[in-house]
Amino acid sequence: MSNLKLITTETFNNLPCNFYRNINDDILLTREQIGQALEYADPMVAIGKIHNRHSERLDKFSFTNLVNGHQIYYYTEKGVMEICRWSKSKCANDFIDWVWDIIEKYRHNELTPDLSQITSTLTSITNTLTTLTQTIASMQQEINFLKKPQQLPKKK
Repeated sequence: MSNLKLITTETFNNLPCNFYRNINDDILLTREQIGQALEYADPMVAIGKIHNRHSERLDKFSFTNLVNGHQIYYYTEKGVMEICRWSKSKCANDFIDWVWDIIEKYRHNELTPDLSQITSTLTSITNTLTTLTQTIASMQQEINFLKKPQQLPKKK
């Protein structure tokens, strides 16, 4: 499934979490993000163990995708809830409540974009374009100078 779209990045306990949407309008989080949010020392292994113990349930709510040569595991909102149900992490309830709130905001079109991040990105792009424009103008001047026939000093 390569038709994933990043819909928002929200922060849970100082951890940025990317929320994706697929063509079925499922909201998805990655295995690694879930494991990090649940504060496991080795997030991929911990969530992998939960998944293996409950594969009959979690296989329905997950899929893998090859991204830059790495296998990424994605879980739908039901998958995230199932993982939190079986997790022994102290923050599992807080995490699932937080995820649920984000999903509800998305479903009700209440997600507000992070304007500071957008502004920062646009400022960076504008600065880069300005620098490129100045560099190209300077290079054009040098090219024009080199195209002019050079006047050699007169011989005596």
